[in-house]
Amino acid sequence: MTIHVQPISEVTQHATNVLIREIGVVDTIRFLSQFRAGTGSYTEEREQLFKGMSVKDIIADIKLQQRKDHQVGYYDGLQPTEDNLNLNDPPGSNIEPTSQDSRQSKDSSNDS
Repeated sequence: MTIHVQPISEVTQHATNVLIREIGVVDTIRFLSQFRAGTGSYTEEREQLFKGMSVKDIIADIKLQQRKDHQVGYYDGLQPTEDNLNLNDPPGSNIEPTSQDSRQSKDSSNDS
C-alpha cells in the first residue's frame, strides 16, 4: 500500500479552505488565531519566576493566594468573614456560605 503524503503547506491550504467554506472567513480567522506561536521562552521565564523555590513553596503560595481571593469575595457563593485572616486554616474552611448556600444544604438534608 502506498500512502501519498502531501506537503504541510498543501494540507494547511486545504484545511483553511474547508474552514472558510464551513464556518466563514471571520470565524476561521478567530479559530486559527488560537494557534499562533507565542514569544519568549516559558522555560526561562519559569526558572526566573520560581528561582530558589521548592514545589512545597509554590503550593504554599498558591494556597495563600486562594485564601486572599476568598477574603475579597472572588469565589461565587462564599462570603468572607473576619475569621478569614487565619492563614493556617485550609482554604475556605472558615468561610460561611451565603443564605442561598445554607438553604440548599437544608433542602438536601430534608431529602433524606
